[in-house]
Amino acid sequence: MRREEDRLRDILEQVDLVLSAVHGKSRPWFDSEPLVQGAVQYALIVLGEAVSHVSEQLQLKYPEIPWKNIRRQRDLLAHQYHKVDLDMIWQTASQDMLPLRTQIAEILKAEFPFSV
Repeated sequence: MRREEDRLRDILEQVDLVLSAVHGKSRPWFDSEPLVQGAVQYALIVLGEAVSHVSEQLQLKYPEIPWKNIRRQRDLLAHQYHKVDLDMIWQTASQDMLPLRTQIAEILKAEFPFSV
């Protein structure tokens, strides 16, 4: 079984993948790149799965992170893929990932200071 620290690192890894996919890109570019859209969606699914394995105790300790929304988005992308909204994907990728990255990195530093 993976440790909580590993799950948080998994989240960071997926955030970094999403950020690298959209950094410096425009929405029209994203709309024209179905392979990138798929890669971003998959990374968001993996990210959401990792979030679903973060303990409730840790989630309650850091309520500023939208844990529930991340899990919901994962469920939507994985199970209702035919209803995927590119506006939502673009918003998440271009606006929400950098703040999430900062927050998760801070949690790792606070909770696992000797593993950096």
